[in-house]
Amino acid sequence: MATPSAQAQKELFVNEAHALADALLHPVVKGIVTAPPVEASDGEAFIIADNATEAFAGRTGQIALRQQEQWLFVTPAAGMRVFDSILGAERHYRDGWSTPVSLSTPGSGDTIDVEARAVIDQILNLMQGAGLLPSG
Repeated sequence: MATPSAQAQKELFVNEAHALADALLHPVVKGIVTAPPVEASDGEAFIIADNATEAFAGRTGQIALRQQEQWLFVTPAAGMRVFDSILGAERHYRDGWSTPVSLSTPGSGDTIDVEARAVIDQILNLMQGAGLLPSG
C-alpha cells in the first residue's frame, strides 16, 4: 500500500514544530552572530546580525535555532522578547532588536541624598534581576 506524499515522514514536521514551539515558549538566545557558530548544540538559538554569511545570509534579525544538526529560522514579530544569555538581559523586537543600556548609579552632584541614592540602587538592581537591564 502506497503512503500519500502528505504523510511521508510526518514525524519530521512534528519534531520541527515541537522544537519551534519550545524555543518560542521560553525564548533564550546566545547573542547576535553573523555566521552559524561551529560548536552550536541542539536547542541553542541566536539572533542573526546584519551582513550575515553562510547559512545565515539574507536572514537579518531572524532567530536561528539549532535542531537535529540543522538550522530552523523564526521571523520575529513586533513585541517579541527574548532573553540574551550572553548579554544577561532581555532584547525586545520592534523594527529590529533592541540592546538594553547599562545605567550607573549616581556618584556626584551638589546635593547628595543618601536615601534617594539607596532607592535608585535598589531599582537598578531589581531591573537587572528582572533582565530589563544588562547585569554587571
